[in-house]
Amino acid sequence: MSTDILKLAKQYSLYSGCILFTFGFIGNILNILVFTQLRLFRDNRTAFYLTVESINNFIYQFQTISVTILTLTYGDDATERALGWCKFRYMLSQILVLTSYYTLCLIAIDQFFSTNHQFRLRQMCTIKLARYITFISICIWIAHGILSGCFYDIQGSLGCVISNPTWQQYISSFS
Repeated sequence: MSTDILKLAKQYSLYSGCILFTFGFIGNILNILVFTQLRLFRDNRTAFYLTVESINNFIYQFQTISVTILTLTYGDDATERALGWCKFRYMLSQILVLTSYYTLCLIAIDQFFSTNHQFRLRQMCTIKLARYITFISICIWIAHGILSGCFYDIQGSLGCVISNPTWQQYISSFS
């Protein structure tokens, strides 16, 4: 009985992962095409932020769902055996998730300044500033992700885990 439930859960995860991957792929590609190809959105700061987020989500989705599907299909994702893959997988995931969240924050901040009653604050928001801030934030999250990747290690039966107790506490508090 329990093996049937596990088999059903595995099949459900596999098929729902494939469906999510397909719809996410189509949605992100459409977002990228609309925000980059239509003249209406070319110099729009919000469209720029949404394009960055769509590209980021596309890469994150491809990385996580493809690994999940491969794990469900073959039963192993090699993080317990390959230290480089262990570090890279979690490092890339952290970079992409933090960049995506921070891009949403940048959209909200940009909208606040764009609709502010003070002309000086409205005038300060430009596409050049949006690109600069986005570049700086991506660099910060890449540095943060690389630092995080340094603390992952393969430990026996636990697999790929954070080996530094201080970094474990930091991640559990801020992630």
